[in-house]
Amino acid sequence: MENTNAKFDVLAYMRSLTPTVKRDNTPLTLKEWNERWLTIYCKRIKQTTKEAYICFVNRHINRVLGDLLLSDIKREDIQLFVNSMALRVGLKKPLSSKSIKNVHGILHKSLDVAVQ
Repeated sequence: MENTNAKFDVLAYMRSLTPTVKRDNTPLTLKEWNERWLTIYCKRIKQTTKEAYICFVNRHINRVLGDLLLSDIKREDIQLFVNSMALRVGLKKPLSSKSIKNVHGILHKSLDVAVQ
């Protein structure tokens, strides 16, 4: 969208396109952050890769950790989450080692951006 008005607020416009972004300074849950991360920060990846990220985030990460506030997530929580996947806790089918590594990698990427 092109706007010739010199006072056009580009950031306000872009923020309006991403309704998952909270602007009231309330703490974000990991689920809310992941929605934001997938919407804003995963624009330059292949569509199939993004679809895989969405699947792993919704099926695994948000299922276990999604309700935690970002500020409350501890390193131990992440390790317990990884261990739970390896032990098949709460899963209908076991995950392969590769899938566990992929889920952990996606979580790591998301949290890396959150920390920055």
